[in-house]
Amino acid sequence: MPNSLPIIKLVPVLHRDEWRILIHFEYHSGLIRQVKKLSAKWSQTHKSWHLPYSRKQLNLIHHAFDQVAQIDQTAIVFQEKSGVKTVPVQSKSPPKKAPVKDIQIPESYVKTLLHRRFSNSTYKTYTSLFKRFMTFYKDEVLDEITKDQIVDYLLHLIKTKNISTSTQNQVINAIKFYYEKVLNRENQKYWINRPQREFKLPVVLSEEEVMQLMAAIPNVKHLTIVALLYSAGLRRGEVIHLKKGDIDMHRKQIKVVESKGKKDRMTVLSEFMAELLTKYVKEYKPTYWLFESPDKKAYSPSSVATIIKRASIKAKITKPVTPHVLRHSFATHLMDQGIETRYIQTLLGHSSLETTAIYTHVSTRSIEKIKSPLDNILDGLKEKEKKINPQ
Repeated sequence: MPNSLPIIKLVPVLHRDEWRILIHFEYHSGLIRQVKKLSAKWSQTHKSWHLPYSRKQLNLIHHAFDQVAQIDQTAIVFQEKSGVKTVPVQSKSPPKKAPVKDIQIPESYVKTLLHRRFSNSTYKTYTSLFKRFMTFYKDEVLDEITKDQIVDYLLHLIKTKNISTSTQNQVINAIKFYYEKVLNRENQKYWINRPQREFKLPVVLSEEEVMQLMAAIPNVKHLTIVALLYSAGLRRGEVIHLKKGDIDMHRKQIKVVESKGKKDRMTVLSEFMAELLTKYVKEYKPTYWLFESPDKKAYSPSSVATIIKRASIKAKITKPVTPHVLRHSFATHLMDQGIETRYIQTLLGHSSLETTAIYTHVSTRSIEKIKSPLDNILDGLKEKEKKINPQ
């Protein structure tokens, strides 16, 4: 065998109460690919790849690296002569992937998220997605995971989970946060091709459908929540975190505190909403949060979604209705009334006018101005017929 070939050293070791074969070699991308094909695991303790200690595995190693490396198994031979024999591979099911909950996110990741004062929603999303990434590469050294491995992980999610472009971007952000914000590495935007975001029109209820939905809710508390979502264009998280002091009955305004992007804003309080809120507060007597659970904590997001789902079924609305659909409907109906886009942007709390402009695609006010060419043709034919056959 030519001396120019890289050298692999095989060393027996007792690892976690089991004899294993350590596969030592200098960094070599080709050898790493080969050892991964053997389903070898990486040991952070031994800084080496390893496989079960057996004659079968030794044969597989020799076959995998034949003609591509020199195999030094002096330590194996010495160990066997000393009395330690290779053991047969036990017929047992392969170890299961470690549950997500067993993987510990680096403390530095958590601290950096907290120091940067990310919202609770973003905190949960980042930690959950990064934990899944760590679980996928649980046998790798986290700080040494390469660009190609990250791309492979994204491809895995696309192929097996069929994740949306929005989710893919969230995964990328959660991973990049660790390598660029926690480890302070350079921002390497080029190393991951971000997908184009799909352009989807928002689902919007008609004014009649909104009334049908509200009419299907007999409970005052539930009706107040749904009416607030629509009448003020609030997000679900904004509604459940309202406090009694955020409602200004005199100025007919609602103060939204630390909304998305940590921004405060004011939005409208309708006359109907003011009356309904007065009735609700008198009946339920909330203490701190405007909408409280039985244990006096803020109302849960899932409860809000359940209220709307049940009401939409009862009202026989065929469109998929969610809390955010009511916010979309609020914005679209304002646009239908002729309210300027910049005012709607302020009420919604959008940082960009482009985000608000999406409602022009579903507003009937803008579409009604457009006349179909078919109608123009038919109108022309009718005019000709009148000239030919005047009555």
